[in-house]
Amino acid sequence: MNTALPLAPFSNPLWRKSVLPSTAKIAKEEKSSPADVFIDEEYKKTDNKQHLSLTPLVKGFSASRGSEQGNSRPSIGTSTALSKTVSHNIPISIGIEINRVLTSGLTVTSGIDMSLYHSRYTNNQESVSQSACYLGIPLRLDWTVWQNSSFSTWIGGGGKVDRLVYGKLGPERIKDNTLNWSIVGEFGVQYNLSNNIGIFLAPEVSYYFKPENPVLQTYRTENPLMFTVGAGIRVGL
Repeated sequence: MNTALPLAPFSNPLWRKSVLPSTAKIAKEEKSSPADVFIDEEYKKTDNKQHLSLTPLVKGFSASRGSEQGNSRPSIGTSTALSKTVSHNIPISIGIEINRVLTSGLTVTSGIDMSLYHSRYTNNQESVSQSACYLGIPLRLDWTVWQNSSFSTWIGGGGKVDRLVYGKLGPERIKDNTLNWSIVGEFGVQYNLSNNIGIFLAPEVSYYFKPENPVLQTYRTENPLMFTVGAGIRVGL
């Protein structure tokens, strides 16, 4: 007696028709060439833009040199007002900023800097030098106006608070716990040396809110509106 063996599943035309996908379906669902896969993977790559950067910088230069003439005490502790001339050197600031990208084109900037002021009081009898060092914390919002792979430009605005950490008039030390406030506006241009390193130049305009009776007369007290130029290196983290 002959017994018919069942057909193997793969040899059954009905099974193949119901289970195996058609050639058209495979072509539709899968990539037709390696180039398609490459293009799709490139499209899905994450943004390589640095979202946090560290910026050592130096600021200096101003539109004018501060000076005044009048009556003032040549040193702390002297009660007699003498005719004098005061010459204020242009201050120089060094510092480090941290830049954090909030959204596309918008960055918040803060950090810490140290500003150095030097003045000289002179009259017919003596000449006294004055030195002051202020520690400052800026806070600014920057908006990227234009950028490509090599260059970027931005404008920004915000404020800054400074406090005297060292002061000396002649041989005498000076203390002042007053907080000094100012507002700033900035325009910057950056050139990218690599993906995460760039050099920049940033002119800045600031206005200093002078205290009613400042302990120290400095360049800022005589020139509340000041123009400076900052330069530095920005390193992405």
